[in-house]
Amino acid sequence: MATETSESTETAEATERLVGHQTVERLLGTSLYVVSGLLLLFLWVPLAIILFLAFAENAVTIFPFEGF
Repeated sequence: MATETSESTETAEATERLVGHQTVERLLGTSLYVVSGLLLLFLWVPLAIILFLAFAENAVTIFPFEGF
């Protein structure tokens, strides 16, 4: 009987580890999508602003930058 008890305990521990592994994998996958989205925003929003200011009629009225 001692063998049966240890086997069921090992099975329960393996199941808990599997559930934990699936949770970690799901979190890593989701965080990868979040990081990718933030990186795209970080790179494309300034580029869109630069293009808008480059083709604006008078860029100084939109973004009054006089230098450092």
